[in-house]
Amino acid sequence: MTRRQIVLVAILVAQFLGSRSLAAQDNKNRPLFTHTPMMCYAGPYVAMVPLAAPQPLVIVPIGSGGIAPAQTIPTTGNGVIGMKCATWGIELLVRENGSNHLSKLPFEIEDGSVMPEPREIISWIIPKSNSSPIPQEITRLVDEYYQFGPRGVGDWFVGLPRTGTPQHEYVIHFVSTEKRLPDELKMTLRADLLEEIPEGRVTRAVALVRSTRVEGAE
Repeated sequence: MTRRQIVLVAILVAQFLGSRSLAAQDNKNRPLFTHTPMMCYAGPYVAMVPLAAPQPLVIVPIGSGGIAPAQTIPTTGNGVIGMKCATWGIELLVRENGSNHLSKLPFEIEDGSVMPEPREIISWIIPKSNSSPIPQEITRLVDEYYQFGPRGVGDWFVGLPRTGTPQHEYVIHFVSTEKRLPDELKMTLRADLLEEIPEGRVTRAVALVRSTRVEGAE
């Protein structure tokens, strides 16, 4: 098997353990996440899922009235393998606890509302051993889904489709840093959803991520 397939089997055989903190969502001054989540965006929304259990789907939709309150959708009973976004909504690739198969959990997003769609079961039996081969079509399928958070170092903006109030624009602002010390590497990620008017003035901001991670030097 290729290294990519070995990693995939390891994910399927032993789901991530532990937990990640979701910050209190009723406090506007605190971020939704204090650890880097899976994140994607392709329509008028931002979708995020923690990298480790528990793994609720957190969506910040943008509707006709602008940025709507964040919605948290439990995924209890499912281990999230990855996620992908489209203009119509979000799809999670999951493994039901105790099952021997994968399935897709789609969620349609329209005018700030999130609507779950029927689950789609993938016709493939998960192997019980890391040494079992994985069909190429399954590897390609998994590759379509995001499995990690934003990568890179710098300060950049990502524009979202215009919706809601016509004179407003919506962007995600990322600031990612790395600082190498004698015996460790410190990495930070800051992500905010901004509502702006054409002059560039921010009229509303939602703190999405404030993450700091320290790794030992190699």
